[in-house]
Amino acid sequence: MRELEYQLKGKYNQIVDLNICEIPKQPDGRKAHLILYNIVIKEKNNGYGSKILADIVNYANENDLIVSLYPVSQKGRTKKQNKRNQMRIESFYERFGFKKEKSKYTGSFLYYPKN
Repeated sequence: MRELEYQLKGKYNQIVDLNICEIPKQPDGRKAHLILYNIVIKEKNNGYGSKILADIVNYANENDLIVSLYPVSQKGRTKKQNKRNQMRIESFYERFGFKKEKSKYTGSFLYYPKN
């Protein structure tokens, strides 16, 4: 999935680290999907995360791909701070159409393409 990573890194100089993996369509018929492993930007709360995620969602829609991710809390925070942050993160992804997965992979989010 280096092509999408290169496009995003070229478009947004705020990206410090980005790791996306594409899993092809499976022989059993399971849809191809993207796994967003890591995204780190220089400055938070400036809209870059929203723009980058919007581009990823648009790419998924254009290519009929599911997107999965697992948001993690930042190190060095208290449990209360992490809980508040987790709620904020979940709300952020839900605004882009991600749904919290209710399976053994508790905490993961999935986006299904609008095709």
